[in-house]
Amino acid sequence: MLIRLSISVLVLSSFALTSSTNAESGTVELFRKYKSSVVVVLAFDKNGLPSAIGSGFYFEDDLIATDAHVIQEASKVVLRTVRR
Repeated sequence: MLIRLSISVLVLSSFALTSSTNAESGTVELFRKYKSSVVVVLAFDKNGLPSAIGSGFYFEDDLIATDAHVIQEASKVVLRTVRR
């Protein structure tokens, strides 16, 4: 019984490693495909001090989606595109 359990664990571990590698590869491909749509959102308060940082993405040529809490108290918002 112990030998069967060890073999099963080895097979499951190998499957998990392969699945993880495939998922990572897929993530890298998604990043390469859509990185030009991703922005870093920097928010500043009324004194010009950084107040929040977040991310966002273009979903139309001139519209960006981000979390409301990142920009809600901001006096100024700066967007930076991801370059790599």
